[in-house]
Amino acid sequence: MPDSETLRQAALRSSWRRDHRVGRRRRWWRWAVWALLRYGLPLLLLAGTVTAVVIIALAHTLEN
Repeated sequence: MPDSETLRQAALRSSWRRDHRVGRRRRWWRWAVWALLRYGLPLLLLAGTVTAVVIIALAHTLEN
């Protein structure tokens, strides 16, 4: 049977590992949201604009 100090140390180590896992996950999510807003959204808007221009150009060529 482990003594109380050993149990306390094990609980602290477990808590520390859990805190670091949660911290890494939160940092990853923060980075992912930042990257999406910084690069993903403008690229999505650019792709939508290019698609709209191509569709409009094709519609004009089919009318004539």
